[in-house]
Amino acid sequence: MVVLLVGLQPVSILIQLNLDTLNFVPWCILPASAYLYLVWWYLGGGGPPISTQENRQQLLRAGHIAPECKKLSWLAAAILGILVAAFVILGYAARSIALADLGMVQLVLSASPVTAVGIIMLVAAMSGLLEEAAFRGYMQVTLEQRYHPAIAIVVVALIFALVHPQPPVFIAIFMVGACDWGIVAYLANSIVPVIIIHALVDFTFLLWAYFNPESLESLLILDIFESGIPGFIIFWAAVWLIAATAFLRVVLRLIKAKNRLAEAR
Repeated sequence: MVVLLVGLQPVSILIQLNLDTLNFVPWCILPASAYLYLVWWYLGGGGPPISTQENRQQLLRAGHIAPECKKLSWLAAAILGILVAAFVILGYAARSIALADLGMVQLVLSASPVTAVGIIMLVAAMSGLLEEAAFRGYMQVTLEQRYHPAIAIVVVALIFALVHPQPPVFIAIFMVGACDWGIVAYLANSIVPVIIIHALVDFTFLLWAYFNPESLESLLILDIFESGIPGFIIFWAAVWLIAATAFLRVVLRLIKAKNRLAEAR
């Protein structure tokens, strides 16, 4: 949680200052990117003290993926991105949500196009890097070392769900998605694929929200339990089901590949 706070707060402050001052240009990108690089460098073992460098590198878990698992790891992460996108749409459609509850989305919608796109890129990179480093890196690896990996994945998913405001009924569903992120990171032995896909999902959603505010508003006010189920929700439910099935199959293949690799060693 310290990793998350130390990483997020300064960048969030820079974004807010950018939106309040000289908001016609995304000037916060350069200082925020430099700061994110320094945080990533330190978390990966850079800088003092020397005694913790190796441990920090292990906790970040951002090394190379074994060749035997690389294609399956990236495929699993890509399918997971589709799965998460479908989940987000279905989640928003399941109950009415105020735009103010979306935090950074509401702020970005008021910016000029150039500033908005720049900040959206920054927010996507920040969330992908820092959330995965904090949760699927430092937190999950620490728990994996002390307990069974399954316990680590579930505990981290629960904490991840709790720090992302959700109605109680959706916490369990959110946890399932968070467990999927943890599974891919563990099987790949790297958070790099989930960082990339996490950032791409956030970037795509925020960019769509900015250029389609009316569609976003229609989605937010939709409540399928009161208004019925429109056609596009049935479509995304089908996408979710297909992606979930494909993800399970790829994960099973990835487990077999990881087991073969362990036996060979």
